[in-house]
Amino acid sequence: MNAARLPAVVDDPYGCPTYSADLAAEPDFTFALVADPQFDRMKNRQTLISRATAAIDELNRLKPAMVFVAGDLVNNNLPEEWDLFRQAFARLISPWYAAPGNHDVLFNYDFVEASYSSAPAKNPENDAIVKRAVAAANNENLTGPTALFQKYTGSFA
Repeated sequence: MNAARLPAVVDDPYGCPTYSADLAAEPDFTFALVADPQFDRMKNRQTLISRATAAIDELNRLKPAMVFVAGDLVNNNLPEEWDLFRQAFARLISPWYAAPGNHDVLFNYDFVEASYSSAPAKNPENDAIVKRAVAAANNENLTGPTALFQKYTGSFA
């Protein structure tokens, strides 16, 4: 109860008192973590794009040294979703590194979990799209369950 209060957001130069307090400590390295952007070509498409745009605007304002993007960059591992991800993250000023999540290998991985292993049967259209995209990625020497993740992020998980 006796701890000093942080300044109000309106009084902070970054509009983020905790960030200002952290920067005052003169860290050697700053980073941000973005988790589950989960771009989807149909479900909540515009909401997800708007949220990602706002988050990237905020990251560009704060300028962390590195941004980590943790899994589920896309929802169904479809090229159209990967394009949405790339368009959004192309605006990011800070360098970024991504790690794939289960949705980033959907339709291209033999899941044990029933909810994911049944995805091809539940959505044969998406399964066919991913299979064609993976075959094209294989022609670029990108193989395995992360072939599309590799193709669209440039990261080799």
